[in-house]
Amino acid sequence: MAEKGTCANPIVAVYIDDIQATDPDSLQPVDLEVWKDPVSGGMFAIDASFVAQVDEVIVSPFNSHIYLSLPEPVIELTAEGYVEDAGMTCPACRAAEAVESAGQFEVSDRTATQQVRCLFCGATWVDVYRLTGFDSLERGATDGGEEAKEEEEEDQGDLT
Repeated sequence: MAEKGTCANPIVAVYIDDIQATDPDSLQPVDLEVWKDPVSGGMFAIDASFVAQVDEVIVSPFNSHIYLSLPEPVIELTAEGYVEDAGMTCPACRAAEAVESAGQFEVSDRTATQQVRCLFCGATWVDVYRLTGFDSLERGATDGGEEAKEEEEEDQGDLT
């Protein structure tokens, strides 16, 4: 297999966002796509009309020896899709298992939150946890029930 980053085996660039800029010559708005080079970590923008013409790969603007492929932009994951994936997929770039907790839990009322980030694209968000009930209750020896009262009476009887 060809080495990663070659023309035959390009590295997949990460789509970040669409932005609009003004062309300094024509003063007309230009649609740009912002991409991230996963090797250098650098981000770059390309005229959207040029991206539509790219068949295979482009040379990384950060390293002329690295080739990047520009896949179709990934549509962000919905909240429902994030829950279905058990919180293991980045909602921004959809990288699987590149998610890590970035802070302590913060608890308020019946909700807990935790800062999370994607190790691949750098996106951050907050996971939200809600108390919905409890499960697997195991009663202790002194749960205040009839059994505990009987044991207490037996203990008191031994003292006399």
